[in-house]
Amino acid sequence: MPNGVRKRVVLIGALLGALLGLGAAYMFARRHEETGEKPGFSAREVISLGMELVKLLRRIGGLASRG
Repeated sequence: MPNGVRKRVVLIGALLGALLGLGAAYMFARRHEETGEKPGFSAREVISLGMELVKLLRRIGGLASRG
């Protein structure tokens, strides 16, 4: 992959990741403001989320290897 294309792909990926993270944080904070609960995660939720993120990264890596 040419260097210019690589930089563009990394920049777009970083921007999309930042926007998705911002959206997730907003939804998390809003949910806890509406319910009045103390924000937090259980160990089970953290492990489950981590496993789902690994699956997502594997799928993205699979798409890159096919192209």
